[in-house]
Amino acid sequence: MAAHPDELRADLQEVYGVDIDRALYLGEHSVAHVAALAVQLPSTARVCVAENPDAAWGMTDVLLAHLINLTTAINHKTRRAPSRRASAPSGCARRGAG
Repeated sequence: MAAHPDELRADLQEVYGVDIDRALYLGEHSVAHVAALAVQLPSTARVCVAENPDAAWGMTDVLLAHLINLTTAINHKTRRAPSRRASAPSGCARRGAG
């Protein structure tokens, strides 16, 4: 988290409404309190994503992607394959018929 202070600052402000400058420098919150909040940030927080880009996908995103993939697989398996013997379009003469 120390490597990404801007992300941590934005996350604390967005998630908890804590202005880190006021919290620490004006004594509104203790360092221990701010640290406890930082540790409890959700896995999709900016600071977590900066540390691990795979964290950008939350559980809902992952489950929706799996659902889309399963639906696509089912559609491909149940779709009828085109007939191997294609009939001539109506209105067109067949070869040799004449």
